[in-house]
Amino acid sequence: MASIGRSLSYSGLSGRFHLVPLVLAAVGQLRPGKLVLSADSIIYHDWTSQVTLNWAEVNRLHASFNLQPQQRLLNIAGISSAQCSHRYYRPFFKLSDNPSRLWNMGKSLHPNWIIVECPRLAVDSIALYRYLDFYIANPTLRAELGAESSTDRWHAIEGVN
Repeated sequence: MASIGRSLSYSGLSGRFHLVPLVLAAVGQLRPGKLVLSADSIIYHDWTSQVTLNWAEVNRLHASFNLQPQQRLLNIAGISSAQCSHRYYRPFFKLSDNPSRLWNMGKSLHPNWIIVECPRLAVDSIALYRYLDFYIANPTLRAELGAESSTDRWHAIEGVN
């Protein structure tokens, strides 16, 4: 009987941890995903981090999956000497003078890569792959990013799917 009571208390405790992301989102500690493309760089905002990679340092783009096909990832790999900028906005709590992080979410295993989690963006992942691939293959056309012509290009690529 004691083991049943212990397992119920553990499940109640783990159930409370499922509320943590909702609370963090409510207080602005979890951010929605966003991908920003400029003529010079690619900036990916994840829930708790921001990664920046210059277009000139992009080596390749490939797609992969995270556990299930619906969880598509786009891996933008930088060259080995790429100066990828990582900023982490991990939620933390303060028990003493030193803040403690709640988790290491968003920490990349590949320091020179941007790993885009497609389900966190409100766009079709195949169209996004084609759009990124176009600008990787055509560096002279990156200057149009942010202009109406890049929006027209997105709608043309999106319409192919």
